[in-house]
Amino acid sequence: MKIRIFLGAGGVGKTSVTAASALGTALIQGKHLVLTIDPAQRLRTALNLNAGMVSPEKIPLDAYSPKGELWAALLDIRASLDRMVRHDTPAAQAENVLSNPIYELLTSSIGGMQELMAIERIHQAMEDGFESIFLDTAPSRHALEFLDKPGFFVDLVTSPMVQLVGRSYTWWKGSLLEKLSRKAFEVYTHVESLIGVQLTQDVLAFFAAFQNTAEKYAARARKTLDLLRNPEVTRFTIVTRFGSLADTATAPSATVASRSNTAFQVVPLFSVFHSPPDALAA
Repeated sequence: MKIRIFLGAGGVGKTSVTAASALGTALIQGKHLVLTIDPAQRLRTALNLNAGMVSPEKIPLDAYSPKGELWAALLDIRASLDRMVRHDTPAAQAENVLSNPIYELLTSSIGGMQELMAIERIHQAMEDGFESIFLDTAPSRHALEFLDKPGFFVDLVTSPMVQLVGRSYTWWKGSLLEKLSRKAFEVYTHVESLIGVQLTQDVLAFFAAFQNTAEKYAARARKTLDLLRNPEVTRFTIVTRFGSLADTATAPSATVASRSNTAFQVVPLFSVFHSPPDALAA
């Protein structure tokens, strides 16, 4: 498995370079995926992909006599999360999770889901048998958030307090403690007084059902993040215009350098050269 991650500011040709790199590899051999996690989904336009596609789409390469295959995919948060829930949860419980109103809120309104599902989507691509993944990211200011936020989520989900709340609520609801003493679990009654009994029950019931799925996600995310830190597996390529690195405060390299403590492997800059106006006039 090889992973190539392309970083860069908007408008420098990052998506085109990502797609071209994937194409060049697919022409040689193997089964390869070019995946965009950029919400703008410019890859769809670059490769003329079908609107609303959920599963990876095979790119026709017959005209080039390829020895391999090229597939393309857009990050679909809901589809990736649905697949994760069905993969990690017994069928009956999975349907309860998928039909819970809190789940709808989770997929559509909560910030950070794009980054969490980007890591999960990379894992799913590995499960699907792709030999390499070429990843088109968001513009450089936000490009590496998909490496940061899953780590924070992993730490949260695996914390003892969160695990205790998630695992104890279902037991408490089914025990005599709820009927005999509403003070047995003051944390629940206090929350109910703040946001209402029904909403509290909806949130905690969802969390109790989703906790096992979240813990399995956390375990996979750890392994995937480890692969992204492994220079034998993952390489980061910065795409930029010639001369655009003068302003180091906004340069893509500055974004990477600010996360140097995360030990990701970055290759030398890949520059997309643009002739200056004087040269064109001459």
